[in-house]
Amino acid sequence: MTMERMRRLAARCAAAEAAVGKLVDEIEAQRAEALRAGANELRRLLKAAQGARRELALDVEAHPSAFAAPRTATAHGVRFGFRRRASRAAPSAATIDLIKSALPEQRALLVRVKESVNLGALNALSDADLASVGATRTPARDAVVVECGDAEQRGERLLAAAA
Repeated sequence: MTMERMRRLAARCAAAEAAVGKLVDEIEAQRAEALRAGANELRRLLKAAQGARRELALDVEAHPSAFAAPRTATAHGVRFGFRRRASRAAPSAATIDLIKSALPEQRALLVRVKESVNLGALNALSDADLASVGATRTPARDAVVVECGDAEQRGERLLAAAA
C-alpha cells in the first residue's frame, strides 16, 4: 500500500516535470527566436552607444578646463567629466619574490596566503588521527532523494532572467 502510494506520487512528479519541461522548451524557443530576430539591431545599437560614449570621453579629455569646478556635469541623464581615482599598485610576476627578499618583515602584510583543510585527505585519516587534529567523522546515513529532472531549475532561470 505504501509503495503503491509512492509510485502514484512519483507518477504525479513525472507528469508535473514533463509539463514544466514542455512549457520551458516553448519559452526558450520563443526567447531564442526573439534574440535571433533582434540580434543584429541589438549589435547595431550597442556599437552606436559605444561610439557615442567614446566620442564624449575624447571630447571631455580634450577640454579639461571645462571641468575646473565642478569636476563633472550631467546632461540628459549622462554624467561626464573627471573623477579623482586613487593610485593603485600594479604588481608584476616577480613582485611576491621581491617582497620576500626586499621586505621580509612586511611579508605577512603584503602577501596573502589562504590555508584550508584538504577534505579528501582528511577523510582518508583514521578515527584516531582525526581525533588528534580535532576533527570527527560523521557517520554515513541514508538521505531522501527525489530527482525529477532539470525543468524546474530551467524554469527558475528563465524567471530570474525575465526579472
